[in-house]
Amino acid sequence: MPQRGDMQSIGTAGWWGTTVTYPSEDDVRLNVVFGGGLFIGNLVLPAVGDVELAVNYGASGTEFTGTFVAPTEAQVQLAVQYGASGTEFTGVFVGASHFFEIDITVPTISVEID
Repeated sequence: MPQRGDMQSIGTAGWWGTTVTYPSEDDVRLNVVFGGGLFIGNLVLPAVGDVELAVNYGASGTEFTGTFVAPTEAQVQLAVQYGASGTEFTGVFVGASHFFEIDITVPTISVEID
């Protein structure tokens, strides 16, 4: 029994007894029916905003171009790792303290009684 992701061979076809082999459903776009209706693709490509800037992908490697720009290390909080595998870069930003003082001065009222 073929497993998900395996190439699909459905036997022989045509006059010459040719074996027909189809790609895995994982390699065919979502809801594209192929193999004479035997298979339906389930591949979903990432949105261009989720692919790094200027990286081409999709059909023939040129269908789409990525637009995502990762923040610089100076824009990411100190010691926070990010990027490929979550460890490609480490943030170095040290922001100002979020603490502030509030001057709560209560005015004094003097009243003289005769």
